[in-house]
Amino acid sequence: MLLSALLLLVSLVLHEIAHVHAAGRLGDPTPALLGRRTLNPLAHMDPVGTIVVPGLLMLAGLPVVGWMRPVPLHEQLLTPSGVAFVALMGPVANAGLAALALCAAGLAGWQWPLELARINLLLAGFNLLPVPGLDGWRVVRNIL
Repeated sequence: MLLSALLLLVSLVLHEIAHVHAAGRLGDPTPALLGRRTLNPLAHMDPVGTIVVPGLLMLAGLPVVGWMRPVPLHEQLLTPSGVAFVALMGPVANAGLAALALCAAGLAGWQWPLELARINLLLAGFNLLPVPGLDGWRVVRNIL
């Protein structure tokens, strides 16, 4: 469980960093100016989404997902497609981490990358749901 918690935390932070980087590349420096361009998980944590919900899911033996505080954007600095792109970059980062983990598992024969891949595929799928508050909602709202 400790390994899963650590892998989840790393995956969530990299997901948020992908949003921050994409926003900056498209002209919105807001997340970086607010201290979100950091690998320090404390800058991104949401106590419920980062600790409580994943912990309860782990204890229940259910698939573990979680979330961190949303990356703040000044959407008026971006085009609607730019906002959708920033939203997509978090799940894309998770899918990329899953692919790298599967390659590592296949090449080295290690087992822990399979857990990393599972966590990241769950995070990518969960975040792509078109539900308010999730990345999928920002994509749908800004593309439509």
